Amino acid sequence: MKESQYQKKVLKALRARGGFWINVHGGPYQMAGLPDIIGCRDGQFYGIELKVGDNKPSDRQLWILAQMYLCGAIVDVVWDSVEDALAVLEDNHKPHKAIRRWVKKVEKLMEEENADD
Repeated sequence: MKESQYQKKVLKALRARGGFWINVHGGPYQMAGLPDIIGCRDGQFYGIELKVGDNKPSDRQLWILAQMYLCGAIVDVVWDSVEDALAVLEDNHKPHKAIRRWVKKVEKLMEEENADD
């Protein structure tokens, strides 16, 4: 399945659960690395990066997701499964381990910046 087909299926399933969901289409006037799907449901902000097959998120995508997470968003990278994308909405959802590693990197950089002040 193409990533665009996967995105449409996930968007349809998320919208059926309620909330506001959009597919972010990359372009020359847009910030690089934004997740494929951004949404808000029950006062919670979400960022979901969708991948198919062996595709992996870029460092820039993981960096953006980590920053969103540190600001209180629920984020994740999901491969090939509408059900896994919907699982992001569940309570106590933990993001993919690659995002958690980037969260630690971002936190460390923030600490270093604050120490320089």
